[in-house]
Amino acid sequence: MSVDDFSRYWRDRLELDLSPFADPGSPFAVTGERKTFTAQWHSRSEPLEAIFTCVPDTGVSVRFQNETYSYRSFLASPKMADLTNLARMILTSSEPSFFVPTRARYFTLDNDCPVDGEATQLLRELLGVDSPSSTRILMVTGQAGSGKTCVLRELIRRQADLYYRKQTDCLYLYINAQGRALARLNEALATELQDLRARLTYHAIAPLVRCGILVPFIDGFDELLGTGGYEDAFSSLAAFVEELNGQGQIVASARSTYYEQEFVSRASSRTALGAQAWTQIPLEVLSWTECEFDYYIDNWPTSVANAAIDSVKLRKAADRVFSGRNAHLRSKPLFVARTAALLARDPDFAGGDDLLHQLVEAFLERERAEKLLDRHGGSLLTKEQLQALLRNLAEEMWNQETRELDPRSLREVAEYVLVTEGASKAVQQIVIEAMPKMALLALGERKGLRFEHEMFFSYFLGEYLAQKVFEDSQSLRMMLGRSILPNEVAEAAVTSSERRCILGKPRALQTALDITAEAASVESPRSNQVRENAGVVALAFLRNTQMTQESIQGIHVARVVIPGGELRGLQFKNCRFERMELRRVDLSETVFENCHADRLVLSDVVVDPETTRLGLIGFDVDSDLAGIRIRDQGLLRGVYDPAERHKLMIDCGLLPVATAPPNASQRQVDSRVVDLVRRLSRLYGRSNPVCTSDDTQRRLFGDPNWPELERLLLQHAVVTQETRQTGGSQKNFLRRRVLPEQLMAGLDRKASVPREVKSFWDALEKKKWK
Repeated sequence: MSVDDFSRYWRDRLELDLSPFADPGSPFAVTGERKTFTAQWHSRSEPLEAIFTCVPDTGVSVRFQNETYSYRSFLASPKMADLTNLARMILTSSEPSFFVPTRARYFTLDNDCPVDGEATQLLRELLGVDSPSSTRILMVTGQAGSGKTCVLRELIRRQADLYYRKQTDCLYLYINAQGRALARLNEALATELQDLRARLTYHAIAPLVRCGILVPFIDGFDELLGTGGYEDAFSSLAAFVEELNGQGQIVASARSTYYEQEFVSRASSRTALGAQAWTQIPLEVLSWTECEFDYYIDNWPTSVANAAIDSVKLRKAADRVFSGRNAHLRSKPLFVARTAALLARDPDFAGGDDLLHQLVEAFLERERAEKLLDRHGGSLLTKEQLQALLRNLAEEMWNQETRELDPRSLREVAEYVLVTEGASKAVQQIVIEAMPKMALLALGERKGLRFEHEMFFSYFLGEYLAQKVFEDSQSLRMMLGRSILPNEVAEAAVTSSERRCILGKPRALQTALDITAEAASVESPRSNQVRENAGVVALAFLRNTQMTQESIQGIHVARVVIPGGELRGLQFKNCRFERMELRRVDLSETVFENCHADRLVLSDVVVDPETTRLGLIGFDVDSDLAGIRIRDQGLLRGVYDPAERHKLMIDCGLLPVATAPPNASQRQVDSRVVDLVRRLSRLYGRSNPVCTSDDTQRRLFGDPNWPELERLLLQHAVVTQETRQTGGSQKNFLRRRVLPEQLMAGLDRKASVPREVKSFWDALEKKKWK
């Protein structure tokens, strides 16, 4: 880059980076030329001036208030972002807690190599990349209760400590989007910064992220996608990524890989991110193994003041509780932690088949018998009244689209429940004052009240959902239209129905499916969200039936969209599936026998040719199959090759064995070139644009056939070429103009693809490759 180009770049960047720090409406100017620029602005009514010296070989130095700074340290300084004070506030608001090192896994960008390690260490290594060539979005997923939030908070606390002690120049910022009534990312950013009493506003976050001195951690990314309507929320995320201009890093957590794939799908199918550079790296927080379980049980007593049990007794009691049907819960940090806390007070706690229910019952009984007492030692409330109180709190949180109730809402809900239960004014006052210390509840971040863990919220909201599923579709529709329904809420509704012996009644399953279908059948501004939430409910009831019946027979499922999840191991016989969609659902080991499909759509479903049987009468593979995937060496892979796709559909039962293979539609292209296109398509599924000088992609861009393939991609307008500055140097990038799946679909001559893709594959077929 020439000196003139370097100067122009920094003049434009200074205006972009510094303007968010200026008072609204106040004078702001950047003047100068060549190597030296002067910026003048007002901050909190104080006039400020800084002089920037920009030299290609040495970078940018800043003279500000008689001190000399690097550009990064200038933005972080007390008069600008004041990140040292922000680090101090993060440390003050997050006390160190007993943390169990948890395992995680991610795959390299070309999906060839899994990398396992301790979660905080892997995240730190991934975030330690110097000057990435595009905005990196690290998507953290994991099963409910696997400890994602604990991992993120622990890493953020450690990083704040390092920053405060001047051992790093990059700070991590936690943004809690879980259950908040926030339709836009900037609302979540503003709320967190206000809670931390930060000097900077959310307007200044983008410059700090671009510069690499701040990394936002968005916890509950999936709920941010769903709150306030999918499109509005996604647009806000896309707008923030655009502000980053292909620089910086973001960490986002979601409950499942479905939302990781949903983000990529939305980013791929619209132009909102079309002008920027982004790369997505998925990382999965793994469930605990026996090693983590043993570590917790052996070290928990020493981490708790005045623990009334030693590790030997705790080990014996924990092994008893986490056995039989509860053995799989040893992998869930939440269940292990809460059970250990209960066993410390009651070593004889037996657990039971429904451990979550038994934990809730035990903690509420202790609350009733030992804490909520009158002056004579009598209980103020019954256990049933406590359950009603917590159930109504969960319902109000859901209605307000939040996980934390403010003091006014809390009092109104409590008074309503207690008056309904016949409690006196005196009892009401005592209970309301005791609620912040009540079992299963905790103080929130804004002086409100929340559930101690998302699983307890799901438990009590599931009690409420169980009533709606068997009552009427209108109230169920209203409930499902609020936000993204966690899978755990639907599962809790099923177990609640079992406890009340509702599911044992004749046609109970069909009644639930009918009311769910009716709720999903009405068009509204949030009808897409209602259908997906209805699909989550339907999936939970179907999976539960698997535990009590060898097969599911004669049911009718309609109108819903099942978004992700598994139907593995389920067998359907003589069932009917109408006007519904299975989207990215795992159908491995799923059997449909003599089932009728009426406008059933299978979108990117996962199948296993050995165990999946799709005996679907009336299913049209040409119009109703919108993508099919298989597991290949542990990784999911889309199947686009016409011959492979044809054989797969025969193996799974979608096509009769005698169906002629589509030999005429299979393009005759050199297999080595097809493999290169497949690699490029896979790369575009995680990044756009792609850097052709990326050292991690030498197998693709270093191939002898790549130069000619690149020429054809550009010639047929499948991609466009652009130059971007990364790490101080100019690099070449290729931005795709079609979707990755469209690019690969062109391998089939009969596929409906954009004309650019068709002409590109025509050229590949005619070309004589070396």
